[in-house]
Amino acid sequence: MSEKFDVVIIGGGPAGLSAGYFLSKYGFEVLVLERGVELGSKNVFGGRIYSYPFDKYFDGWRDEAPIERWVGSERLISLCEEGISQIEYRLSSQSRHGSFTAFLSSFTSWLGGLVESNGGLVATGVKVDDLIIESGYVSGVKAGGDEIRADYIVFAEGVNSILLEKYGFKRKPDPEGYAVGIKEVFKVGENKIDSYFGLSNGEGVAAYIMGGPLRGIRGGGFLYTMKDYVSIGIVVHLHEPLNRDVYPREIIEDLRLHNYFMGLLEDATLVEYSARSVSEAGFSGVLNRPYGNGYIVVGDSAGFVLNTGFTVRGVDYAVLSGKYAADAIKDAHERDRDQQRI
Repeated sequence: MSEKFDVVIIGGGPAGLSAGYFLSKYGFEVLVLERGVELGSKNVFGGRIYSYPFDKYFDGWRDEAPIERWVGSERLISLCEEGISQIEYRLSSQSRHGSFTAFLSSFTSWLGGLVESNGGLVATGVKVDDLIIESGYVSGVKAGGDEIRADYIVFAEGVNSILLEKYGFKRKPDPEGYAVGIKEVFKVGENKIDSYFGLSNGEGVAAYIMGGPLRGIRGGGFLYTMKDYVSIGIVVHLHEPLNRDVYPREIIEDLRLHNYFMGLLEDATLVEYSARSVSEAGFSGVLNRPYGNGYIVVGDSAGFVLNTGFTVRGVDYAVLSGKYAADAIKDAHERDRDQQRI
């Protein structure tokens, strides 16, 4: 079977769905291909999303998006052998709604609904096997024996960009530029979370964790509060297990068993254990440029992730990159396409 769309987007994460949303709003025939069985089934992130791109480009989103808690305080937690020391920064009323916690599976499902409500098509459970390249231009994809043609291809594969690497559009991963993140999510209960962290009015906590079980690793730990759930995890640079015989699976277990978490997690239920690669190389570390003949690269695939330790941002960058990619395609389409291809 052969089909034709204006734009095919490879990947149904925040970047790909953002591009799909804006392109469908602009009147393009859009197809988003996601290899997971449903949107969000292969997405992993810590738990915090910054609201800037949504406030700027998504009308009425605060009443629609699946927000768990608005982050009201940021904390730096240093774990000692048994106790802790903690620095808390309470956000001002003006900035208190600048970020929120969410489950990415729910959030991507919401974004997918926006794509479809504007006429775009989202297909899950579809793995793109190969690209169609003609006269030096990427002009389509092959998936499960089908050929799907398009004027433009958007790569939103995420940090593990198999197709981009296969065709030489992206450099092979260098351990120096990557880390591994592991996250555990526990159902604790809203009242217990509020009491444990001193919260009220639905506000949440975003915390960076250091010391103790983290053993001085190059990386750190994090904690985010949802309405009824708590997300804890670590990010460990790939050189640590290679050079120091330090294994991330052991670190997160030691973190969970620290006295600080034992009181919180007593009688809690583990509902998720997940891991993912984290690019720390930045844009210049993975791509020479985020576009080529007939294609453009967005989100994690392009290295649009910020990790300074205390501040970790990815979803908002992904959404913005999807918006800018849609604008670039719209601009190219409005000009002479034969002479001004991306």
